Amino acid sequence: MESMKKSKGFMKTFFSTISLIFCLGIANNVSAQFFVRIHPIAPVIIAPPIPSPRHIWIPGEWRWNKRRGEYVWREGHWLVPKPGREWIPGFWEDGRDGSRWIPGHWRRARR
Repeated sequence: MESMKKSKGFMKTFFSTISLIFCLGIANNVSAQFFVRIHPIAPVIIAPPIPSPRHIWIPGEWRWNKRRGEYVWREGHWLVPKPGREWIPGFWEDGRDGSRWIPGHWRRARR
């Protein structure tokens, strides 16, 4: 009788641990994308004067703040691009699960 209680306790602990690992694995895979039902509206920003003709304006964009659990606005800025590179602005992508921010990024310039 005692060994049966130990066996049931072991099985309960075993399956609880397996379930937790499985859930964490799923949560870990999903955590790279943060969906919101209604995406925030970007503030109206007036760019400061251009520092030089070589500079390009990198618009502000949304960043996920893990601590706050929400998207926060990151101000735009002027930057001198690396030769042969172009800036692709970020955008909101709407889907079945809500909207998610696709961050801006650099890519090779198209000729």
